[in-house]
Amino acid sequence: MTNVLRVQFVSVEEGPDLSVNFALWPRAHDTLVLLRSPHLEYTLVEEDRGIRVPPLDSGDQAQDLLQALSWGESFVVIRTERHQYQLDVSSVDPGDIATAKQVLRRMSVDGTAHIEWA
Repeated sequence: MTNVLRVQFVSVEEGPDLSVNFALWPRAHDTLVLLRSPHLEYTLVEEDRGIRVPPLDSGDQAQDLLQALSWGESFVVIRTERHQYQLDVSSVDPGDIATAKQVLRRMSVDGTAHIEWA
């Protein structure tokens, strides 16, 4: 069974790169990041394109791509090629959640990952 990770806050970055960052409790510097660089993807082979999810374990350097994300009322389940994360977002500001969902829609516009919304 997957441990539930409590999220303190969610932030986004919108520039050449798009990212959604889940700051984890109790140390906000522990962050689960969803990252996409659409301006660079043309240089990658097709199977390496998509939303990257760097592992939480800094010793794990293998590339991991998002396969599916399910965003419910209080929980987000993130499934990658190698990991699954269950995030409790019940205490995150609703405005920050709305912004994160907008960025995730932009990141997944080509269907490289399956995204579900509650």
